[in-house]
Amino acid sequence: MLNNSVKVLNEDKVKRGLYLVLWVHIVMFFVVFATALKANSIAVYLDAMDFFGDAIGYSLSIYFLNKNNKIRSYVSVCKAIVIIICAIPILAFAVQHYIAGYMPHYELMTMTGSFGIIAHAICLYYLNDLRKGDSNLVSAWVLTINDLLCNLLIIFTSFTIYLTGHAFWDLLTAIIILMIAVFGALKILKRAFVELKNNM
Repeated sequence: MLNNSVKVLNEDKVKRGLYLVLWVHIVMFFVVFATALKANSIAVYLDAMDFFGDAIGYSLSIYFLNKNNKIRSYVSVCKAIVIIICAIPILAFAVQHYIAGYMPHYELMTMTGSFGIIAHAICLYYLNDLRKGDSNLVSAWVLTINDLLCNLLIIFTSFTIYLTGHAFWDLLTAIIILMIAVFGALKILKRAFVELKNNM
């Protein structure tokens, strides 16, 4: 059975949901990354990396599902810190990409964002119960809801680029996506610290 705060959840249901979401993210990483190579969009590149990072996050959530509370909380802390640290080089890449003068293909951005919304809507349906779990499980929910917002942003940005013809909006969206990721990481971090304090 799941430990303490998450034992009220159905373990088999949680595992099935996490495994399904994991495979959705693995498939979507390859699809979105292949699209990003042609789209020349920083936001789409970030979306691909997001799918990859989330797949790792879901794998950790599955692996540590039955570990004790303290270990799961420490794993959540590590996941959140990695997200925050990775934001710095990713931001540098985004700025460099913009300075290089790449013009995003808004049609491919729209397609990628649409597929991303469908994928994350499915994931949210299967991960709905995780909101009742500890920081390790809640982190999976937070990552997914943030990704859904990011894909909505990508679609909005594609229309903005179509109307204005400026790549600046792609850079702005990339920065907002990073801010959403960092905000989500801070939320996970805060919850994990509370759990560690309660388990001392």
